[in-house]
Formats: sequence, C-alpha cells, structure tokens
Amino acid sequence: MCDNVNMMREELDMNNIDVVDMDILKNERYDLECFIYDMHKVAYGVKGRHYDFKSMSMDDLRKLANRVADAVEVAEAEEAHAAEVAI
Repeated sequence: MCDNVNMMREELDMNNIDVVDMDILKNERYDLECFIYDMHKVAYGVKGRHYDFKSMSMDDLRKLANRVADAVEVAEAEEAHAAEVAI
C-alpha cells in the first residue's frame, strides 16, 4: 500500500493541493479497489482480478467504480426481468 500512498502524494502535488488528510485518501482508495474487485463479479460473473490498481490514479479508480456500478445496475435489472419472465 505504501506505493499507492506515494503515488497519491505525487498526484496531489501535481494538482497543487496543499492540505489533504492522507488517511482519508488512503481509505478511499482501498474502498474503491474493494468495491471494483467485488462488484465486478456481480456485474460480469467473475472477480476483477485483472485490474492493476497500483497504476491507476484516484480519478481512474473513481471512473472505473462508476462504470462497474452502472454495469451492476444493468445486471440486476436483467436478472429481475429474467425472474419475472420465468414466473
């Protein structure tokens, strides 16, 4: 996780952000990684083991989490529709 924290610091320096609680950012990064990994299975049927989270910026992680969340909504709607048709 240390590499991720250093990458976040560099990212923040590039954006000229002076004061940031690194613990909050570290926790957000961890939460996003876990969400993507676990919800990828709900959306696509397999866990997202192929992702290289260390190379992703926070912005990349947020965008990916949004895409996965959208895919989860679609998968759940399809599952609900299939259940209705089966009845």
